[in-house]
Amino acid sequence: FVFDRGQLDASQAEAGLLAVVISASGSAIAQSHETLTSAIAAQLTKVFKLPALMYPNWTKIISEKRATFACTLALARPSNNSGVNGIFLAGDYTISDYPATLETAVRSGNKAAKELISMWSSTA
Repeated sequence: FVFDRGQLDASQAEAGLLAVVISASGSAIAQSHETLTSAIAAQLTKVFKLPALMYPNWTKIISEKRATFACTLALARPSNNSGVNGIFLAGDYTISDYPATLETAVRSGNKAAKELISMWSSTA
């Protein structure tokens, strides 16, 4: 995934800052900083057809080894309903038909929002 942080920041303070997410990054993170960032820059340049992306002003690699939970057999994942009135859970770790991904987190957030709206509608 690629996020253009400048598009997410109304002040444009982060214009031109791209955040790249690599899932299952074990083999990628084993590469040197320079090798990995060069490969990412080359891919961004090719996909977006912007030669300037080949030469970033700076790069930073953050590797989060606990970014996802282990999906083991019979793993009990919580529902969106926390059991506390008015509080709903959202995230890739909640019950889903899909593995822990950004898409699953979005689906979970949408489901939690719908449940909250439904709760408000029934009490109005």
